[in-house]
Amino acid sequence: MFPEIIIGNYLFRGEGLLTFLAVVGCFVHLLFFTVPKSGYSRIHFVNGFLFGLLLGVSGTILFHYLIWDFESFIADPSILITKGFKNFSGNTILGGVVGLLFGVWLYCKMVKVNFLHAVSSIAAIVPLLWMGLGRTACFLNGDAYGIPTTSVFGMTFSEKSHAWMNEWSEHALVYQTSQRPLTEIEKIFSEKYGLQLKDIPIPDSLDKFKKEGYFTLADLQVFYPPQVPFNARALYDKGLYPFPTVYPKVHPTQLYEMFSLVFWFFVLSYISKKKWTEQRMIFIFLVVYGFNRFWIEFFRSDKSSGLFGLTGAQILCLGFMLLGGTLYLYYTNKWKREGMPVVVLK
Repeated sequence: MFPEIIIGNYLFRGEGLLTFLAVVGCFVHLLFFTVPKSGYSRIHFVNGFLFGLLLGVSGTILFHYLIWDFESFIADPSILITKGFKNFSGNTILGGVVGLLFGVWLYCKMVKVNFLHAVSSIAAIVPLLWMGLGRTACFLNGDAYGIPTTSVFGMTFSEKSHAWMNEWSEHALVYQTSQRPLTEIEKIFSEKYGLQLKDIPIPDSLDKFKKEGYFTLADLQVFYPPQVPFNARALYDKGLYPFPTVYPKVHPTQLYEMFSLVFWFFVLSYISKKKWTEQRMIFIFLVVYGFNRFWIEFFRSDKSSGLFGLTGAQILCLGFMLLGGTLYLYYTNKWKREGMPVVVLK
């Protein structure tokens, strides 16, 4: 993949550039195509978007340390400030969704605008498209990837990606200087991931062997005949000593989520024209987004701690679905009795 992108004389981190473009794209899409149809003024949208974005960024950092890195937070709560907000460390999209919605709700309260109507008519659908496209940032960066797999969908990422290589480099400490590295590698990957040598591709640093017909670690066993004494110099000349860091194919969960969110964007765009979704698209968004991330989490490698066999993210997603479903039923029944509230456009 491309954790680094060079444009002219400038080098950008793929993740940062794509995330920025996704936010800008979402803003432009809403400002010029969605807001005019909603009846609200662009100035109120811009103010609400920026206010929500500020709390959304705060949410990504806060939820990162409360769900994905809770141990570090417990050990040193000040890490939220010293590392989180100071260095913008932590990027949890679930927290961003919570923070963004809270920010928009707070802004609507401040300017006395019907939150349910405003957010349902402006911002309950379009973000799905841009969040989906924004997942390509993680794909380029080689993070938020899935669990190892032998399926046809399996992929490996660039060795230039720090997020990708960090996990596998820890294993390499065991086998790099071993006289029988393949034996150590098979032990590690079979016990932890259920993989055999034939399931693990040779790393990028050994690409020269592909020209000779070697594609998996099992193919490299010919260089370690059991009856031949260990010869570090001969293996060094072949690039096999110290043995390079190896990594398996994994589920590209970033792409799974990208295609899934884009699919839901079109589905919600269609049903948003129905009478039964009026002022309730935000509830449907919560159910759909929660469900979408819930099933993706089964394939994610960076699982957060949770309860009852579920990850922290899945528990949060269940909360999204429960909240969205409950509020949909509550307001539907309430409006049947009392009628929908009057909408004031600003």
